[in-house]
Amino acid sequence: MHDAAITALYDGQCSLCCACCRWLRALDWRDRITFSDLHPMEAQPKQALMGEIHVLVGPECLTGFDGLRRLLRELPLGMPVWLLLHVPGAAWLGKRLYRLVARNRYRIGGAGCVSDDCTIGASARTR
Repeated sequence: MHDAAITALYDGQCSLCCACCRWLRALDWRDRITFSDLHPMEAQPKQALMGEIHVLVGPECLTGFDGLRRLLRELPLGMPVWLLLHVPGAAWLGKRLYRLVARNRYRIGGAGCVSDDCTIGASARTR
C-alpha cells in the first residue's frame, strides 16, 4: 500500500459515488489519494459518515463540498477547477449543490445502488 497524503471515504454502494471516485482515481497521477469504501467499516461510524464524502488530511476531516474541493487540489488537471471553486460565492453555491446531489445520489441519472444491500444508505437517501 502506498503512503497517500489524503484518504477519501465514500459510499461504495452508490454508482454515482463510485463513478466519481473512478474519475478522480484516473486523474490522480501522483497517487496521492486513497479511496476507501465505507461499507466494510463497523456499523456505527458508517451510519454517521454515509451522507457525504469525508476527506481525511492528517488530523483534519473535510466533508461534502469542502472535501471534494480539497481532492481537486491534489489533481494536476483539477487545479483549474479548484481555483474556480474559490471565487466569491462559489462555496455558498457549491455547498448547496453538493447537498442536493448527495441527498439524491441514488436517483440521479439512474445512479442506483450497485448491489442489493443498500439499507445502510437508506437514511441518507431519504434526507
